[in-house]
Amino acid sequence: MFGLGFQRLARRQTGGAPWTPLDLGAKLDFWLVATDGAVARSGSDVTTWTSLGGGGGNATAVAMKAPTYNATGWSDGSPTVDFSNAGTAVELASLSSTGDDHWAASVLNVQAGDSAGETFYSPVGAIIFGCNRVGSPAILDGAWKTAAEAATTGEQSALWLVDSAGPTATIYRDGSALTGLTYDGSGGGSAVNPTIGARSTDQSGTYLQARVKVALGGQGVLTAAEIASLNTYLGSFL
Repeated sequence: MFGLGFQRLARRQTGGAPWTPLDLGAKLDFWLVATDGAVARSGSDVTTWTSLGGGGGNATAVAMKAPTYNATGWSDGSPTVDFSNAGTAVELASLSSTGDDHWAASVLNVQAGDSAGETFYSPVGAIIFGCNRVGSPAILDGAWKTAAEAATTGEQSALWLVDSAGPTATIYRDGSALTGLTYDGSGGGSAVNPTIGARSTDQSGTYLQARVKVALGGQGVLTAAEIASLNTYLGSFL
């Protein structure tokens, strides 16, 4: 089961099979949805979060830094994986960067606190600090500049895009593009273990504080149609 949001999306689609992130093909590295069957755990501690597709494999908890499974964490009573700014993280399999174009997306409930923020994946080094990083305007391996973005808490969808050809950086919140972004075009890196929930696997003292419903990421430039479909998919959980 993909959850109530996916079911709502499927009902809205006509004329063929509903769009899913698998339609992104090789541009998809991982697709995580918080469901009882997808999240293995020891007690409430997450051990493995099974990916529904993509080349990055499953997400596993960083030793002694496991986030927690919350069976009723979302406003509709469905599950979430809860990350704490006290220090939690999961990581994916090692991925070789295919270039400097990449994207990440999430449906999450950002919580208050010094380290509240949207902290997700990058194939070129560590993770993405998105537009909600309280107290720090921006970072993606020194490549993102998002000083114009204010902190926003609560349930929301978010999509980050880096297109090195511009170079351009775009953030969508709840399906609408935000402004005030620049990108300095740093090059692709070597193979890394992408991290969700912390700046890198050594954490670096910077963590995500949020209840996460969905997390996706990948490499390559998304077309306008793919961006629209992805934003519709994310919005179906809200």
